[in-house]
Amino acid sequence: LSIKLPPLNYPYSEDSSQGKQYMNTRCPAWCDRILLSPSARDLVLKPENEEKSIVYDNIGPNVCMGDHKPVFLSFRITAGAGKCCQRREKIFREAPLCGRAPEGPG
Repeated sequence: LSIKLPPLNYPYSEDSSQGKQYMNTRCPAWCDRILLSPSARDLVLKPENEEKSIVYDNIGPNVCMGDHKPVFLSFRITAGAGKCCQRREKIFREAPLCGRAPEGPG
């Protein structure tokens, strides 16, 4: 999925009359993003899905919302296009908080 919009966390000015104005206080970054599992990405990018039907953009390009602009991903997919649990990758691994092991029962 190609990203054709500028870095979304430049950050933007918080002046309500300047929805498109950057503050230039930090380096640009693509922090606000959509995460897809490998199997979901395969379904979204299937050849039968028209490229024009996939939209990845930010919400409120002309509206002041603080220094972040929320993003959205819109796409069409055919019902029954994939198999439930087709790929069993573990996306996130469990990690103890603050380096401590989880507490056991009583």
